[in-house]
Amino acid sequence: MFKIQLVNAFTQEVLREKVFPDLKRISEILDQFEESKKVDEDIFLFDEGMTVYKARYLSH
Repeated sequence: MFKIQLVNAFTQEVLREKVFPDLKRISEILDQFEESKKVDEDIFLFDEGMTVYKARYLSH
């Protein structure tokens, strides 16, 4: 079981936490985040409640 956390970089507040059964999906997500960083684009994330988050990927 693997966990990914979305954290506010300024306050260190954990905004969302998601658990995955294997590392494959997390790797895919991180790869997509890395690509967005290369082209200096925002990331739009949706949670189960359809809340939309606009973010910038900093690091993992």
